[in-house]
Amino acid sequence: MPKITRHGGPSDADADAAAEAAQEPRKDTHVPEEPETEQEPQEPAQGPQDQYDDMTVAELREELARRELDKTGKKPELVVRLREDDVRKAD
Repeated sequence: MPKITRHGGPSDADADAAAEAAQEPRKDTHVPEEPETEQEPQEPAQGPQDQYDDMTVAELREELARRELDKTGKKPELVVRLREDDVRKAD
């Protein structure tokens, strides 16, 4: 139950103490360090579908023009159009 201050509102003393305790690291726990490795970070291979999400609208429209497809619409529509074209070409 919150304490009532002399001004009539609830006291934040308990909340302040809990916040301070949460910020202090616990001294009784030990977290083992991960061994260092000499490997270079590997980036996942980017397929065309991932590539479309990273492209700007202008780049998407250039690709659509190159494929002689409709260039109008918002980015999600342009991406769908390119992906549909990829599926048609794969079949």
